[in-house]
Amino acid sequence: MLAARRADRLHGVAESLRKDGVEVLEVVADVAVPRTAGASWRRPWPLRRGGRAGEQRRHRPGGAASRDTVADFRAVIDVNLNGAFWMAQAAGAVMQPGSAIVNVASVLGLVSGQYPQASYAASKAG
Repeated sequence: MLAARRADRLHGVAESLRKDGVEVLEVVADVAVPRTAGASWRRPWPLRRGGRAGEQRRHRPGGAASRDTVADFRAVIDVNLNGAFWMAQAAGAVMQPGSAIVNVASVLGLVSGQYPQASYAASKAG
């Protein structure tokens, strides 16, 4: 299952995977919004498959956390941290007993990165 806010980009990635023989379900959704994250799991197909998602804001060379705007920081946290919770909550509501949710994050949540990505690292640590 692929979920994305932008249908055009979602479809492009899905098509490239299909060319490689991958079965893909496309879901236009914003994982940062609980209502749309939950809608992703209202189909039986996603329960057989897994995936990953993430948000990272690009900074100018030499940029630091002091240059993040409130909107930039919130966007990263909303997708990477809150979105992971909303998706797990929605999936848990329809999963069979004995099922499991495994969230995988980035090593940047545990170590200092070489790039100025404070919001990304904070979201992955969460």
